[in-house]
Amino acid sequence: MNVMVEVFDDRVEIYNPGGIPKGLKESEFGTKSVPRNPIIANLLHRAGYIEKMGTGIKKIRDAMADEGLEAPVFTSTMFFTVVFKRPPMHILSIDKSNKNVTLKLPDGLTENEVEICKLIKENERITYIEMAERLGISESTVTRVARSLSKKGMIKRIGPERGGSWKTFF
Repeated sequence: MNVMVEVFDDRVEIYNPGGIPKGLKESEFGTKSVPRNPIIANLLHRAGYIEKMGTGIKKIRDAMADEGLEAPVFTSTMFFTVVFKRPPMHILSIDKSNKNVTLKLPDGLTENEVEICKLIKENERITYIEMAERLGISESTVTRVARSLSKKGMIKRIGPERGGSWKTFF
């Protein structure tokens, strides 16, 4: 059987056949390493693909906490399952060239961030000046908000100010 990944609006679920390895108690999960195949695990460790055995679950938990997200939920039956809760999303609809486009934006964005996301999704070649005019705010505010969205990994400027475009990650 294969590993299966399902992505939903509110969560991501990963299923791995086989449950937790024999010899590992559920209470010890994430604190001790019991590889399913010690020979392959040792080879991957020596080849540099694994830095330390038994640290992955802690890294996952720490990364989720660092981002202010809920801790993942691990369960084990015949399958080992991990569920990652996704943050709530704004679901917005825009009209792009007479086609209805749905945007899924994380909660917690400012009104200007949401509006700039909508403008960029409507027109990837929109300029800072055009956004400022359409929103009735200053160009420096647009620049500051765009930097904030870029730091959040939601947008990226491709190419120069003139003739460039935007790439969206939402």
